[in-house]
Parts: sequence; C-alpha cells; structure tokens
Amino acid sequence: MKKTLLLVLILIPLWLWAQDMPFAVKNKTRFSSSGMVGYETIDSLRYYRARLIQEFKVWKIGVGLDLDFLFDRNYRLRTSDWDDWMDVLDKFYYIRYGKRDEPVFVHVGGFPDFTIGHGLVMQKYSNMELYSQYRNLGLMLGTNLPMVPTQPSFELFDSNLKRNEILSFSGRFKPIPDSTVAVLDDMVVGFTLAHDRNQYGNLRYLAADSLQAEVRELPRRSVTVMGIAINQPLVKQEKFALDAYTEFAHIGGLGTGFIIPGLSTTFWFTKIDSGMKINLEYRRYSNAFTPSFFDEDYEEERGYYDYERNDFMTKKKFVKGLGPANGINGEVELNVKRRVKTSVKWQNIIGEDYKNGKSLWLKLWVDTQWGRLENFSLGYSRTKQERLSIRKFYDPGTKANLAMTFRLGKRWYFIAKYAET
Repeated sequence: MKKTLLLVLILIPLWLWAQDMPFAVKNKTRFSSSGMVGYETIDSLRYYRARLIQEFKVWKIGVGLDLDFLFDRNYRLRTSDWDDWMDVLDKFYYIRYGKRDEPVFVHVGGFPDFTIGHGLVMQKYSNMELYSQYRNLGLMLGTNLPMVPTQPSFELFDSNLKRNEILSFSGRFKPIPDSTVAVLDDMVVGFTLAHDRNQYGNLRYLAADSLQAEVRELPRRSVTVMGIAINQPLVKQEKFALDAYTEFAHIGGLGTGFIIPGLSTTFWFTKIDSGMKINLEYRRYSNAFTPSFFDEDYEEERGYYDYERNDFMTKKKFVKGLGPANGINGEVELNVKRRVKTSVKWQNIIGEDYKNGKSLWLKLWVDTQWGRLENFSLGYSRTKQERLSIRKFYDPGTKANLAMTFRLGKRWYFIAKYAET
C-alpha cells in the first residue's frame, strides 16, 4: 500500500505538469533536455500530450524549444498545430542574448513574472497566463550604459510580437552623479510608459463561442498608464542599507496613485552568510485608479463580458467607477546561507469600492542537496480577497504550487510539479 501511494504521489504531479509551462533544470550547462507526458482537454476533446523541451546555450546566446505534440484517442497527431509558419514561432519557448544587467540584453519568448519599478504600473504581469493553449511570443530589448556618468538604462517590452498589443518602455538614470552631497550621487530616477492598444484583444480566446460574432465587431479600446519613480539611498554599508523611494502613476483619462513614502532596508550577517530585506510603503489612490493596472490577472481581465450588464467591459471602464482609497504594502525576504530563500508579500487596499482589496504572496525555495533531492519550492498566493485566510484554500483568486527536482544521474533529472488554481 505504501509503495502504491508513493507511486501515485510521484505520478500525479508529473501528469499535471504536462499542462504547465516548461523551465530549465540546470541553466549552467550548454545543453539540456526535458520531457513530459500527460493529457489536455481542448474544446471538450481530450488529447494525449507529449512534450519535449530542448535548451541550448552557447556563449551569451540561449535557445529553448517547446515541441508539443497532441494526439487524439486513435493516436493521430493534431496537425493544426504544425501547418502554418506562425505555428513554428510558437515552438520557441525563448531566445535570449546576455543578461538583464549587461550592456545589451535581448529576450524573445515567455515572461512569467514581469514587474517594473515598485509595481504601481506593472506588477507580476505574465504573457504566459493562458499558456500553453494560447502562446504569446514576447520581446524585451534592454541596454545599460555604465560608462556614461548618469548610468542610464532602458527596456522595451512587447507582450506579443504577432499582435503588438501590450507594450511598455521604461528607463532609469542617476540625475546628479557628481553631487557634492554623497548620498545624492546614488539617487535614481525612473520612468515608465505602458500601453494596451486593444483591451478586447483577449476575447478572441476567452469569450464563449456564442459571442465571437459580436467580438469581431467590437471597436478597439486602448489604455495608457505612465509612471515616475525616485529612489534615494540613505545609508549604504557592507552589512546594512536603507533606501527611501516614491512612485507616481497615472491612468490616461482616469486617476492617479502615489507611493509616499516607501522604505527599504537590507541586513546582511556575514558570519552566517545570511541576509534579510524589508520593504514597507504607504499608498494613496484617487478616484478612477487601481494599483498595478497590468497585473498577473490582466490577460483575463483586460476585456470580458459582464452577464449582469449584458455588455462587454474593459478593465479601464471598470476602474473608472472606483472611488478613492489608501493602503499599506509590505514585503519581507529572507536568504539563509544562499540555500534557503523565502518571501512574504502583502497588499491591503482600504476604500469603499475595494471590498476585495487584500492580497498575499508566499514563496519558499530550498537548495537541499540531500540525497537525490536537488531542490524544492513552494508557492502560495491569494489575490483580491475580502479576508485573508489560508484555510479557504479553494476560494477564487487562490493559487498554490509545489515543485521538486530529483537527480537521477550526472545529466538526468526528474522534475515533479503540481499546481492548484
């Protein structure tokens, strides 16, 4: 009985993992491969799935291929996934050059968690929210110029190269690098411009079949959010750092939000090679504003059909009716000997129109190096809740995941991943 139960516990995560996004096991190696089997239901039809993830890394260039094969119950390949040149582009999980802090950085493919600044404009946005049934081939171009006194850096982001709908441009620089006041040398000013060219762009995938004719007739509805941020280091020592920051964001044609003030402190304990970082900030929001307009649920919320109003809605139209609010956000991160990393992040929006203004994110990653268990990670989040109670595990807006990596040989690893949403 114990062996059977153990086998089930091993197979169930692997079976469900076939419906999740791929990821690298050892990105320091030049080549890596991983595969998975399972099933997926599309349009009420069940398909057997076989997926091969092949990754290559040469010099600064990395390529990840996501080769997905769907078979019907007679084991015939679904050819509609392979009969167009655009389908070929979808087989690239990513193509990247360099790292984000290098002079030139390029990433083409999936972005599972993208945040700009302190998240007042964009936080945890993912162009892979509907992965793998609907794939967005995104693009990020970045540059850093450390040789220039103001040390400017810029990033251009496109969530989908095929449609170019969700775009952002951000930059940061040191305005007074040669100040006679020491702490002002490290002041950083950043700016962000994010734009969705058509908030109804997701309905072609999400709307019911009975609404598709109306979806095709919908006019484009765009939205633009802009932001400015200032980060000022106050204390910078080997074992302790303290920063103050502020951020401003405005939704075009609607309202404005502020972070005033935000404080970030970092402690590092060299004797035990461990550290802790704490962020705490106070926020104010005017009428017709919501923080993190582009968030982890944006791909589903940007456009939707409201059955109570019997009409199509956009997120911008919904936000237009919100009243003023304020809130307190915070985050605590802990790094123990660089082998255990954990974080707790929370958001509390207080206002008459923010009944569900509480959110919580928990993460734990452990580099075990125990036997054949290389590492494991846990994640849990509850967003847009009236009350935060871990006991209500299956409430809407709740996500949980578990991942474990086992070493089978020198170059072979077994990954089990389970997720609840």
